[in-house]
Amino acid sequence: MTQEGRGGVTEGSRRPPLPPPPAGGPHHIAHELPAGTRGRRYRTGRTAALMIMVLGIMSVAITAHAQSEGAGRALEGVGGSGGYAGFVSFGQGAYSWTDKVYITVVAPDYNFDSRAVDSIGDTEHDSIKISTREGVLREYRLVETGPDTGIFTGEVTLIGFDYDADGNPRTGDGAGYDNPQRATGGSGPTGGYIKAGGDDAITVSFEYTEGHTVVSTAIIRWSVGQVQWLESFYPESGAGTVRVIDPDMNWNPEAANSFEIVVWSDSDPGGVTLAVTEREGAPGVFEGTVSFTSTAESSGHRLRVAEGDAVTARYEDNTLPAPYSSGDELSITAHTQISLQTAPLERVRVSDLRITDGFGASVVDGAISEGQQVQVTSSLTNKQTKEQPFTYIVMIRDEDGGIVLSLSWIMGHLHPKQTLSASTSWMPKAPGTYDITVFVWESMVKPAALAPVSHISATVN
Repeated sequence: MTQEGRGGVTEGSRRPPLPPPPAGGPHHIAHELPAGTRGRRYRTGRTAALMIMVLGIMSVAITAHAQSEGAGRALEGVGGSGGYAGFVSFGQGAYSWTDKVYITVVAPDYNFDSRAVDSIGDTEHDSIKISTREGVLREYRLVETGPDTGIFTGEVTLIGFDYDADGNPRTGDGAGYDNPQRATGGSGPTGGYIKAGGDDAITVSFEYTEGHTVVSTAIIRWSVGQVQWLESFYPESGAGTVRVIDPDMNWNPEAANSFEIVVWSDSDPGGVTLAVTEREGAPGVFEGTVSFTSTAESSGHRLRVAEGDAVTARYEDNTLPAPYSSGDELSITAHTQISLQTAPLERVRVSDLRITDGFGASVVDGAISEGQQVQVTSSLTNKQTKEQPFTYIVMIRDEDGGIVLSLSWIMGHLHPKQTLSASTSWMPKAPGTYDITVFVWESMVKPAALAPVSHISATVN
């Protein structure tokens, strides 16, 4: 080991613990590297800075200087007086009001003992202060990630403020407050709690040397939640899962939190309340399952439905970002449908696409004359047990398929399991070969396909 101080280098000496860095700037510690790298000396502060640069946390300009002693080179980080000032970083750029906040401080000059895990922050000489608008933690201790790293970490838990987050006064404590109630306090590296608002910020300041403090800040804010069904269709005797995504409802990061939403159907507009519970390993993601029945009444997590019903899930978000205020409420809904789970493109079958004359008789290809009035006809079958509105669309293009020469459509309704003949008229104006394409959609306003696209070609003499 070697130690480089203000008085030079002493070879083979055992390095004693160093005092806190002097006011004139950080000191430097040199290490002898393993075999294969001897002859090069790297200063601890520079090595840590390079590690962090590689990790993408920061960028440090490096200049290589030839040493007059030996063949080795020392890597110098460009900075004030050749020193390294350290920095503070967070695990993410934004937090909700009850998140865990992971803090990293890179301070290689506080790696006093290369054979031990050092700590910083809990003395007046290297004080770390953590603050929000709602609270302050002083002299918060962080610990080194391992011997001789110079990187110190810890965590603090945001505990929000007194608030009824789910809008239900029957849940939470006696006053309806849902987030765990405790005072700002505790000690590092993992036992700290600090109150925070829904529109706030957390700041960590580290007194690196006397007169030089490193500061970093991350925002704390509420967000608008999301609601979604995991499937677009469910059978009337099945079960549906609804998901709510809202990090603001992760009141206690140490537990699986839950709250209630409302689910109803066309058959039962009153609906039921459904508990959604936080998924393990997915903070802020909540799921609940409701069972469907067409024979029994709604009760508990069972909802009465019928074929063709729309089913709606509603979440009342009470933790909203600006310009909303605390106390505001926003209803967020998602919809699914009860069906036989017929695939979307199998709801209607299109068959027997053909050209017919004015009497409905099929016209053989090649027997169509220029200027003759004909019909483009198909048989449509509703494969569902519910009524289905439809729009039958016929597009006619030239032989190359580039220019649309005709576009026509009709609208109607198919009763459950009904088959009918749909047609639109066409009068070709010139001889040639034409590409005829048929689409069946729900409507022109809602262009959801009910069947695959169909094609035929027609030759006009």
